[in-house]
Amino acid sequence: MAESIRRSYREFVGVVADVLDALGIEYGIAGSFASSQYGEPRQTLDVDLTLHLRPIDADRFAAAFDAVQMAADPYVIRETYDYTNPLPFAVIDYANGWKADCYFWWKTTYDQAAFARRLEWPYPEAKRGKLWLYAPEDVILMKLVYYRMSQGVSTKHLRDIAAMLANMKRWSRPLDVNYMTQWANQLQVSKHWSELWRDFQSKQ
Repeated sequence: MAESIRRSYREFVGVVADVLDALGIEYGIAGSFASSQYGEPRQTLDVDLTLHLRPIDADRFAAAFDAVQMAADPYVIRETYDYTNPLPFAVIDYANGWKADCYFWWKTTYDQAAFARRLEWPYPEAKRGKLWLYAPEDVILMKLVYYRMSQGVSTKHLRDIAAMLANMKRWSRPLDVNYMTQWANQLQVSKHWSELWRDFQSKQ
Protein backbone atom coordinates (compact mmCIF):
# COMPACT_ATOMS: atom_id res chain seq x y z
CA MET A 1 0.00 0.00 0.00
CA ALA A 2 1.39 3.42 -1.01
CA GLU A 3 2.41 5.79 1.75
CA SER A 4 -0.06 8.61 2.27
CA ILE A 5 0.90 11.95 0.76
CA ARG A 6 1.24 14.74 3.31
CA ARG A 7 -0.24 18.03 2.13
CA SER A 8 -0.84 21.44 3.62
CA TYR A 9 -4.18 23.10 3.01
CA ARG A 10 -2.69 25.33 0.31
CA GLU A 11 -1.11 22.31 -1.38
CA PHE A 12 -4.45 20.52 -1.26
CA VAL A 13 -6.18 23.38 -3.06
CA GLY A 14 -3.38 23.43 -5.63
CA VAL A 15 -3.77 19.71 -6.35
CA VAL A 16 -7.55 20.08 -6.73
CA ALA A 17 -6.95 22.83 -9.29
CA ASP A 18 -4.32 20.69 -11.06
CA VAL A 19 -6.69 17.72 -11.42
CA LEU A 20 -9.51 19.91 -12.75
CA ASP A 21 -7.15 21.56 -15.23
CA ALA A 22 -5.89 18.16 -16.40
CA LEU A 23 -9.49 16.97 -16.89
CA GLY A 24 -10.42 20.14 -18.76
CA ILE A 25 -13.18 20.95 -16.26
CA GLU A 26 -13.96 24.64 -15.81
CA TYR A 27 -14.35 25.72 -12.19
CA GLY A 28 -14.61 28.73 -9.94
CA ILE A 29 -13.61 28.90 -6.27
CA ALA A 30 -15.69 30.95 -3.83
CA GLY A 31 -16.28 30.73 -0.08
CA SER A 32 -13.74 31.40 2.63
CA PHE A 33 -10.78 30.38 0.50
CA ALA A 34 -11.61 33.10 -2.05
CA SER A 35 -12.41 35.72 0.58
CA SER A 36 -9.06 34.94 2.24
CA GLN A 37 -7.26 35.69 -1.02
CA TYR A 38 -9.08 39.01 -1.38
CA GLY A 39 -9.15 39.88 2.31
CA GLU A 40 -7.57 38.30 5.37
CA PRO A 41 -6.73 34.61 5.93
CA ARG A 42 -9.20 32.62 8.01
CA GLN A 43 -8.67 29.07 9.25
CA THR A 44 -10.79 26.58 7.32
CA LEU A 45 -10.62 22.90 6.41
CA ASP A 46 -12.47 22.99 3.11
CA VAL A 47 -12.77 24.83 -0.18
CA ASP A 48 -16.00 25.66 -2.05
CA LEU A 49 -16.09 25.51 -5.81
CA THR A 50 -18.51 25.34 -8.71
CA LEU A 51 -17.83 22.93 -11.57
CA HIS A 52 -18.90 22.49 -15.17
CA LEU A 53 -19.12 18.73 -14.65
CA ARG A 54 -21.42 16.29 -16.46
CA PRO A 55 -22.77 13.19 -14.69
CA ILE A 56 -21.38 11.08 -17.55
CA ASP A 57 -17.89 12.17 -16.45
CA ALA A 58 -18.33 11.11 -12.81
CA ASP A 59 -16.23 7.93 -13.09
CA ARG A 60 -13.38 9.73 -14.87
CA PHE A 61 -13.54 12.50 -12.27
CA ALA A 62 -13.39 10.06 -9.34
CA ALA A 63 -10.53 8.08 -10.91
CA ALA A 64 -8.43 11.22 -11.42
CA PHE A 65 -8.75 12.17 -7.76
CA ASP A 66 -8.11 8.61 -6.63
CA ALA A 67 -4.79 8.80 -8.50
CA VAL A 68 -3.72 11.66 -6.17
CA GLN A 69 -5.00 9.92 -3.03
CA MET A 70 -8.29 11.77 -2.76
CA ALA A 71 -11.78 10.28 -2.71
CA ALA A 72 -14.87 11.18 -4.72
CA ASP A 73 -17.88 8.88 -5.05
CA PRO A 74 -19.17 8.71 -8.65
CA TYR A 75 -22.57 7.44 -7.49
CA VAL A 76 -23.00 10.43 -5.16
CA ILE A 77 -21.89 12.78 -7.95
CA ARG A 78 -24.57 11.46 -10.31
CA GLU A 79 -27.21 11.48 -7.57
CA THR A 80 -26.36 15.05 -6.53
CA TYR A 81 -26.78 16.29 -10.10
CA ASP A 82 -30.48 15.43 -9.96
CA TYR A 83 -31.23 17.30 -6.73
CA THR A 84 -33.69 20.18 -7.05
CA ASN A 85 -31.73 22.36 -4.64
CA PRO A 86 -28.01 22.92 -5.15
CA LEU A 87 -26.16 20.66 -2.73
CA PRO A 88 -22.46 19.79 -2.89
CA PHE A 89 -20.68 16.50 -3.30
CA ALA A 90 -17.28 16.07 -1.68
CA VAL A 91 -13.72 15.44 -2.74
CA ILE A 92 -11.91 14.35 0.42
CA ASP A 93 -8.23 14.11 1.32
CA TYR A 94 -8.66 11.69 4.22
CA ALA A 95 -4.97 11.51 5.09
CA ASN A 96 -4.76 15.24 5.75
CA GLY A 97 -8.31 16.17 6.75
CA TRP A 98 -9.10 18.51 3.84
CA LYS A 99 -12.31 18.61 1.82
CA ALA A 100 -13.57 20.26 -1.36
CA ASP A 101 -17.31 20.97 -1.47
CA CYS A 102 -18.18 20.80 -5.17
CA TYR A 103 -21.34 22.36 -6.58
CA PHE A 104 -22.73 21.80 -10.04
CA TRP A 105 -23.01 24.95 -12.12
CA TRP A 106 -26.66 25.96 -12.49
CA LYS A 107 -27.83 27.86 -15.55
CA THR A 108 -29.53 30.73 -13.76
CA THR A 109 -28.95 34.25 -15.03
CA TYR A 110 -26.83 35.09 -12.01
CA ASP A 111 -24.78 31.88 -12.22
CA GLN A 112 -23.94 32.65 -15.82
CA ALA A 113 -22.99 36.25 -15.03
CA ALA A 114 -20.81 35.27 -12.07
CA PHE A 115 -19.04 32.41 -13.83
CA ALA A 116 -18.19 34.65 -16.79
CA ARG A 117 -16.48 37.12 -14.42
CA ARG A 118 -14.05 34.65 -12.82
CA LEU A 119 -10.45 35.79 -12.42
CA GLU A 120 -7.17 33.94 -12.65
CA TRP A 121 -5.37 34.40 -9.35
CA PRO A 122 -1.64 33.78 -8.76
CA TYR A 123 -1.15 30.58 -6.78
CA PRO A 124 2.33 29.00 -6.62
CA GLU A 125 1.02 25.71 -5.20
CA ALA A 126 -0.79 24.93 -8.49
CA LYS A 127 1.24 23.59 -11.42
CA ARG A 128 0.03 26.44 -13.64
CA GLY A 129 0.90 28.94 -10.95
CA LYS A 130 -2.70 30.17 -11.12
CA LEU A 131 -6.23 29.11 -10.27
CA TRP A 132 -9.73 30.40 -10.98
CA LEU A 133 -11.50 32.47 -8.34
CA TYR A 134 -14.90 34.09 -8.52
CA ALA A 135 -14.54 37.86 -8.75
CA PRO A 136 -14.60 39.73 -5.43
CA GLU A 137 -18.09 41.12 -6.06
CA ASP A 138 -19.49 37.62 -6.53
CA VAL A 139 -17.69 36.22 -3.49
CA ILE A 140 -19.33 39.01 -1.49
CA LEU A 141 -22.76 38.37 -3.01
CA MET A 142 -22.55 34.63 -2.38
CA LYS A 143 -21.55 35.22 1.23
CA LEU A 144 -24.45 37.62 1.67
CA VAL A 145 -26.83 34.96 0.32
CA TYR A 146 -25.45 32.42 2.81
CA TYR A 147 -25.80 34.98 5.60
CA ARG A 148 -29.43 35.61 4.62
CA MET A 149 -30.12 31.87 4.44
CA SER A 150 -28.67 31.44 7.94
CA GLN A 151 -31.16 34.07 9.15
CA GLY A 152 -28.36 36.20 10.50
CA VAL A 153 -26.64 33.46 12.48
CA SER A 154 -23.49 32.94 10.36
CA THR A 155 -21.84 36.29 11.05
CA LYS A 156 -18.49 34.89 9.83
CA HIS A 157 -19.66 35.81 6.33
CA LEU A 158 -20.02 39.47 7.31
CA ARG A 159 -16.56 39.45 8.89
CA ASP A 160 -15.09 37.95 5.73
CA ILE A 161 -16.76 40.64 3.60
CA ALA A 162 -15.55 43.43 5.88
CA ALA A 163 -11.98 42.10 5.60
CA MET A 164 -12.29 41.97 1.80
CA LEU A 165 -13.46 45.58 1.61
CA ALA A 166 -10.63 46.68 3.92
CA ASN A 167 -8.10 45.03 1.60
CA MET A 168 -9.35 46.14 -1.81
CA LYS A 169 -5.79 47.08 -2.75
CA ARG A 170 -5.19 43.35 -3.29
CA TRP A 171 -7.76 43.25 -6.07
CA SER A 172 -6.91 43.57 -9.73
CA ARG A 173 -9.69 46.11 -10.30
CA PRO A 174 -11.94 48.48 -8.30
CA LEU A 175 -15.21 47.30 -6.78
CA ASP A 176 -18.02 47.44 -9.33
CA VAL A 177 -20.64 49.19 -7.20
CA ASN A 178 -23.28 49.16 -9.94
CA TYR A 179 -22.91 45.40 -10.35
CA MET A 180 -23.20 44.97 -6.58
CA THR A 181 -26.36 47.07 -6.41
CA GLN A 182 -28.00 45.27 -9.32
CA TRP A 183 -27.42 41.75 -8.08
CA ALA A 184 -27.87 42.51 -4.38
CA ASN A 185 -31.41 43.58 -5.27
CA GLN A 186 -32.09 40.49 -7.37
CA LEU A 187 -30.58 38.11 -4.82
CA GLN A 188 -32.56 39.76 -2.00
CA VAL A 189 -29.52 40.86 -0.01
CA SER A 190 -29.64 44.59 -0.74
CA LYS A 191 -30.34 45.54 2.90
CA HIS A 192 -27.31 43.62 4.18
CA TRP A 193 -25.10 44.97 1.42
CA SER A 194 -26.19 48.58 1.94
CA GLU A 195 -25.41 48.36 5.66
CA LEU A 196 -21.96 46.87 5.05
CA TRP A 197 -21.06 49.35 2.32
CA ARG A 198 -22.26 52.31 4.37
CA ASP A 199 -20.25 51.13 7.37
CA PHE A 200 -17.14 50.67 5.23
CA GLN A 201 -17.44 54.12 3.66
CA SER A 202 -17.92 55.76 7.06
CA LYS A 203 -14.50 54.46 8.11
CA GLN A 204 -12.63 55.83 5.10
